[in-house]
Amino acid sequence: MSQSVGKYVPKVICALIAAACVAGSAGAAEVKYLLWDSMQAPAYRQCAADFSAKHPGTTVKITQFGWDDYWTAVSMGFISDTAPDVFINHLAKSTEFVKNDLLVDLTPYMRRDKLDPAIYAPGLLEVWGRNGKQFGMPK
Repeated sequence: MSQSVGKYVPKVICALIAAACVAGSAGAAEVKYLLWDSMQAPAYRQCAADFSAKHPGTTVKITQFGWDDYWTAVSMGFISDTAPDVFINHLAKSTEFVKNDLLVDLTPYMRRDKLDPAIYAPGLLEVWGRNGKQFGMPK
């Protein structure tokens, strides 16, 4: 991972994890985070550990599957109501998830946390939005 990309991964992961946490909830929370790339898993695990250290009581459980098994796991999670709180999406799959109302609009969380869209290259954030709603973020 290049340094220019790597410096943004923690911000993005923190924003997505924060969006997955129930606002104002008390007590322990576990965030289920799913990804497919085994090469990136160590960086994500480190970011999750850093996030948990800054947010005591919140743990991030990262699960990694290979590409083919990954999409089966995501789909089965939606069907069985056990989908991860946060997952790495793909533009080829995103439209279907949005059409079937399976994704949460992140816009209110981005506003609440004052996420600056300028941290992304121009146009990169917008590809994850539809009809004024933000259903994903670049990693």
